Amino acid sequence: MTKVKKHPTFSIIVPAFNRKETISLCLNALLKQTYFKDDFEIIVVNNNSTDGTDKIVSKFPVRCLRESKQGAYAARNKGIKAAQGKWLVFTDSDCIPDKNWLKGFSQYIEDDKIGCLAGRVIHLKTKTYLDSLIKRSKAVNQKRALSHSFLPFAVTANVAYRREVFQKIGKFDKNLTMSGDMDFSWRMQLETDWKIKYVPQAIVYHRPRQNLKDFLWQIKGYGLGEKTIEKKYQLPLNFFSRLKRTLGYLVLIPLRLLFLPIIKLYNKSESVVIILFDFLYNFFFLWGRYSR
Repeated sequence: MTKVKKHPTFSIIVPAFNRKETISLCLNALLKQTYFKDDFEIIVVNNNSTDGTDKIVSKFPVRCLRESKQGAYAARNKGIKAAQGKWLVFTDSDCIPDKNWLKGFSQYIEDDKIGCLAGRVIHLKTKTYLDSLIKRSKAVNQKRALSHSFLPFAVTANVAYRREVFQKIGKFDKNLTMSGDMDFSWRMQLETDWKIKYVPQAIVYHRPRQNLKDFLWQIKGYGLGEKTIEKKYQLPLNFFSRLKRTLGYLVLIPLRLLFLPIIKLYNKSESVVIILFDFLYNFFFLWGRYSR
């Protein structure tokens, strides 16, 4: 008599482009999941890596695919096509899932009203001052994404979708370089009756960019992504409020320099460095919006 599985299968899909420094940490964490070992699969999609990422992945007991079209969403689509699971789970190659990650999601997979499970994303601490500034910016923050003024969306650093969602509305938009997670979440909510459920016990630790240049280019990409989504959905997003904040920082910086001794004495958290960082964050975001 054939034994029938009692637990739905998860397919974990991880796109990877030049991540030799982080991919091992990600895969080791996935292999340590406390969920049923024979009831989930791991799929890594190599997206034209040139740094030896593929060689590292080949040493792990995971499925390794290759996607020639550059872009994380094209890579995720490749994984979706090959996945066998009932729920398709996504994280990034610079993330480290908690050992109870899948177990956290598994508590809600029987609710037919839920099409998307959004897990908690925690900033992975390092010892650099830049890291503290990036953490303060909340660049990758699931709760903020779920609080969007138009519709909530789930960031692909930590999310699970029911297989039927892809069967109903299709895959990610492979032509998007940024904000494809926003687009897909919105499509699900606009085209189906499925809801998003926040699952704070399903935790992924996100490793931020390790230098200021890479981080600011990432933020520039977010700006470009918002511009694309704004056009697609004909939405007035947060351009003017962000422009006002950016111009405000130009006024605040010289004031902070003028009164720095007093500020340091009475409010150490508001230093010139923090104001300058916030200015750069918003400037690069706006630059992304108007770079094409």
